[in-house]
Amino acid sequence: MGTRAFGSGSYAILSDRVNVYLTGVWDYHRCHGIMRKKRQPTRPGEILREGFLLPLGMTQKDLADHLGCEVKVINRLVNGRTSVSAEMALKLGATFRTSPEFWLNAQKAVDLFRATASVSKLPPPVLKAS
Repeated sequence: MGTRAFGSGSYAILSDRVNVYLTGVWDYHRCHGIMRKKRQPTRPGEILREGFLLPLGMTQKDLADHLGCEVKVINRLVNGRTSVSAEMALKLGATFRTSPEFWLNAQKAVDLFRATASVSKLPPPVLKAS
């Protein structure tokens, strides 16, 4: 798919491809009282690169120009050196006809995975189940 258009035809193809990145992420097992994922979720930057930029033939500079930001912002996102902000999620959602929640949920999954790796044990609940 060599087109740079953001039409509904391109989006329909891309949405199926992006769904592949999100499957298999929610496979949990118990370890030390914390629900842990068996594998790290796909980073939003990887989804951006593999699911959108490469299929559309866009460069990071093309996207940066389209979004009105510096190339280094896109490069940091693609290379996993920064997180997706709410503002960036809005811009990416509008650009690729996805929801901002798509990008924020992908970031949240990565953040929670990293947090569970650094927390050895969670405190007990304050309330008892009824």
